[in-house]
Amino acid sequence: MNRALLVIGMTPALVACAAGSGTDEVSTSYSSGDAETADETASETAGGTVGDDTTAGTTTDTATSTDESESAGESTGPVGEVGCANGFVPGDYCPGLAVTIPVGAGATGVDVADFDGDGNVDICVSLRSANQVAILRGYGDGTFSTPLVFAVGAGPWAILASDITGDGKPEIATADYGNNTATVIWNLGGGNFEVIGSFAAGESPIHVVTADFNADGNMDVATSNEMQGNATVSVMLSTGNSLAAPVGYGSGESDVLGVEAVDLDGNGRPDLVAANEYGGLAVMLNQGTGTFGPPSTIPVGTTPFALDSADFNADGFQDLAVGHLGSSEISVLLGNGLGGLGAPTFQAVSAGTGALRVADLDGDLDWDILVTGPDSTVVDVLLGTGTGSFVKQAGISVGGEPWDVAAADFDNDGGPDLVVTDASGGAIKIVLFNP
Repeated sequence: MNRALLVIGMTPALVACAAGSGTDEVSTSYSSGDAETADETASETAGGTVGDDTTAGTTTDTATSTDESESAGESTGPVGEVGCANGFVPGDYCPGLAVTIPVGAGATGVDVADFDGDGNVDICVSLRSANQVAILRGYGDGTFSTPLVFAVGAGPWAILASDITGDGKPEIATADYGNNTATVIWNLGGGNFEVIGSFAAGESPIHVVTADFNADGNMDVATSNEMQGNATVSVMLSTGNSLAAPVGYGSGESDVLGVEAVDLDGNGRPDLVAANEYGGLAVMLNQGTGTFGPPSTIPVGTTPFALDSADFNADGFQDLAVGHLGSSEISVLLGNGLGGLGAPTFQAVSAGTGALRVADLDGDLDWDILVTGPDSTVVDVLLGTGTGSFVKQAGISVGGEPWDVAAADFDNDGGPDLVVTDASGGAIKIVLFNP
């Protein structure tokens, strides 16, 4: 199941995209407290409450955009028309300047959910260098609480928000690269959390997805395992408040870097797609009981790493987007609804991919693609046309070492905003659209 298909808080759109300009320079900074102080004061064991209602001050600097469309003058228009100075209107593409919030060392993975049930979107971040997860409560105006920090397994690379316990509240799962586990943080409600435990996964899990693989109503967990000798994806079925022992599914002849859960054959059961470091993609169809068939391999290009899915061409079938760590390009493969994927089409991006997410950024009901990479300082944005093709926009400058990205409505204006992790800076970057 695609973890980015539902962009939290966005208003459904009725009109087509009118692409605007990106943001090329960033000077604004936002401070949410010192990361070391947060580490010392927040709970690192089994319990805690999402941070207090204190929002740190904001420092605003003057920034000059170098985007050509901005220098020529943006279209603003009256309220209700597409433009960048009248609030979010379906068809807008108006990213603002990035603001920085310190969260802790090695901020790598990020996901979003309303953890405390107050109607505002919150953020969770994996801190790979600190062996921790940071949770930030959203206030609904684009600002956030001081991070609450929990200890998890060693080297948590990826993070995901999903209702693993089946109680209607989103939990948090991490892929702990350093000690071969997946950690689950239980959402107790009201902003309270408890670490259920770290459960055995495969060797060096690097990405994590959830879906109800065995149709029992619980969200199960799967990880891609980079160093597993026989190239496996590990599946851990949820028992409600725990995870069963991992079952490994061989995906081919090389290490598995990425994994996606998506119903490719249209039978209502999520299948698995694995990104093999040297062997392309491996599709494993769900057999109906939470088990998976043998892999079908699809060549896809250099070092596929990050996967996400959506119906890009509006034919009713799920398609796949692939970010390549070893080359400055992404690929898109259209699904046929029978479990197969067509030949990849490629599009250039700024650098090798660290993360790839699908979201409707401009509100035109066509799926768009966000791409980040540690060797670039921008978020690449490719706006979908609804036909399976994409139009690359000016990159959104965020600085630092951007690894992951997620989209949600942080300021409750009806349109999407972005959060991006900065591994080298120990921070996240918030980009509000139509600020």
